[in-house]
Amino acid sequence: MSHLSTIKTKLRSRDLLMKALLELGYSTKAEGQSNNNNLSQVSSNNVTVFQKECGSIEFNWNKDDKSYELVTDLDKWQLSIPVERFLAQLTQRYALCNILESSSCEGFQVKEQTQNQEGVVELVLTRWES
Repeated sequence: MSHLSTIKTKLRSRDLLMKALLELGYSTKAEGQSNNNNLSQVSSNNVTVFQKECGSIEFNWNKDDKSYELVTDLDKWQLSIPVERFLAQLTQRYALCNILESSSCEGFQVKEQTQNQEGVVELVLTRWES
């Protein structure tokens, strides 16, 4: 018998969530369309991640918390890493995408980006002022 588990996250932007998932190599599908990222005007703002041979992982928008929740059947989890590690990697990539997007809007450019063997990401950003 299938039992769905729900795990709260602090992920709030569908665009950043999808970008982070794609950068991590996961196939995704978004439901609903938002206007200017206004989540209150869409009927569904969920994101689906497809797993090999066993269905999907859902990220459902929680209107009360204004964040996404991961919903999946943990008994059918087929990724090569545990769900906790998946969420840690996703959260790190989401944060990186957020920083890069925000810094670009402020006129910064990436001078250097490295990731060590432990997964720590180091960014060097520059901005020239005239």
